Amino acid sequence: MTAYGPPALVLRRAIQLSDSGKPLEAFPLLAIAARAGIVEAEYRVARCYLEGLGVPPSRSEGARWLRRAADHGSPDAQSLLAALYVAGLAAQEPDGNGLESQSLFERDSSREPEFAAAFGLAKKAAEAGSATGQAILAYILSRGPEAMRDLDAAHGWYEKSAAAGCPEGCLGLALSLARRGQPAQTAKVAAEVRRAADAGLPTAIYLLGVLTE
Repeated sequence: MTAYGPPALVLRRAIQLSDSGKPLEAFPLLAIAARAGIVEAEYRVARCYLEGLGVPPSRSEGARWLRRAADHGSPDAQSLLAALYVAGLAAQEPDGNGLESQSLFERDSSREPEFAAAFGLAKKAAEAGSATGQAILAYILSRGPEAMRDLDAAHGWYEKSAAAGCPEGCLGLALSLARRGQPAQTAKVAAEVRRAADAGLPTAIYLLGVLTE
């Protein structure tokens, strides 16, 4: 019980305010619910810090709350924290543009990825059914250090992610199919790139333009 009532009701009110476009009013209530240990609130507080919604942006605070939610079993938090580690952003401050898992496919190579830290988180999220977690795990298995790579396993995770409609999974599956070089899969490659492009993934939009020239 909090001064504002049961934490679950506080979270519900916070979500209503957030959905109504009132992040400044929503954030204090989210923080109350998060401090009470509600996992969804912990994840939402993390997103607020990462995106600057109702609070000044802070990637370090966002990562801290993601770790709490991830430790409490949130697949969404596990996926996003894994993405932060892979992109080398877990301890860096934001540029005001927020962060999504799609940054894996437009990663700034000047940042050093932390694949070892990301792997366990992505695996937990993937096995829990998170399509985003599946795409991140597949990315690690296909693009991580040589000792971590397993292209067949990566392909399988990309298939699961794409089947669930994840844009990063669709793009990853397209690239995985293209690497296999099977002419019979050309149409499938194009279709998966288009699905990712239709979802707004910049790399996929570029590749779709190349494929349709």
